Amino acid sequence: MTSKGAASKPLHPATVHFPIAFIFLAVLLDVFSAVPLPKALETCLPSPHDSPQATYFLLSLGLLTSIPAVLSGVAQAKKTIAKQGLHEVDGTTIKLKFKALIGHALINDVVILGLTFVWWKRRSLPAGVLELWMLVTEVVLAAMQLFAAGIGGKLVYQFGFGLAMGGQKSVKSV
Repeated sequence: MTSKGAASKPLHPATVHFPIAFIFLAVLLDVFSAVPLPKALETCLPSPHDSPQATYFLLSLGLLTSIPAVLSGVAQAKKTIAKQGLHEVDGTTIKLKFKALIGHALINDVVILGLTFVWWKRRSLPAGVLELWMLVTEVVLAAMQLFAAGIGGKLVYQFGFGLAMGGQKSVKSV
């Protein structure tokens, strides 16, 4: 999937920021509601009654907005692999940029599936209840998502993905 326009740039880089932000905020609010905080910080956050509902909606938004991110990422990856080939010249070694791409995709898939499971289990609990395993799982998966986002950044700035469809030349620093 690419956006329509003069430059016809890939859509994926534009779609990834919403799920990252919504999921990170949901997990951050859950962590803040689970640990004692200074009074000054507590006044800036939703009340203990509203926080679980806010985090549930943020997590829902994160999962919903991950759908276009995944679909556009798969489309961009398929197009780039079809254009450049998956393997090095020897025909057996997978190119480093595609190893990074596969790692990026797999980690994000695990994050989305894991958070979907937490979301599914959480919806059947009474309002305001967050089990410890859910919080721990959310924190681990959020860390994994940030790691995968770092790989995504390397795909853009080292391998040129999202700039010129993963062009052969890496982006040079000035």
